[in-house]
Amino acid sequence: MQKILLPLIAAWLLTLLPAFSQEVPGLRSELAVPVEVEPPLAELDKTAGQRWVRTEVDLTGSMCPACLKELEDKLKKADGVRFVKIKREILQKPDATPEQKKFVQAVFIYDEHATEWKKLADIIKGEKYKISRAPKSP
Repeated sequence: MQKILLPLIAAWLLTLLPAFSQEVPGLRSELAVPVEVEPPLAELDKTAGQRWVRTEVDLTGSMCPACLKELEDKLKKADGVRFVKIKREILQKPDATPEQKKFVQAVFIYDEHATEWKKLADIIKGEKYKISRAPKSP
């Protein structure tokens, strides 16, 4: 009896699958997480004399996603910061010291006239992170 019923039940469930896989209007937009895309430097507003700088650094410290998000949010609130993205992918350096072995990459776009890199670095250090790869000078 089970040999006959199981294939029938499976076939019946497969017929219901398209009904469950259809998108419910409005549901996706309510649950979607906005993704901020890095703006090209050439397209940023320079009408007030802004000098936009893009900087990439490697950060070591807590790899907790919530901690990284908190750091990202604090950096976004800093004066002159236009864009911050801390990539959640944890990378490893095989030849590094144990405390610098795991790191994440961060990208910043900020106005040099409104803030200095040192102020952003102080925010990072205040959150108990270390900058293992310093930014290149503009």
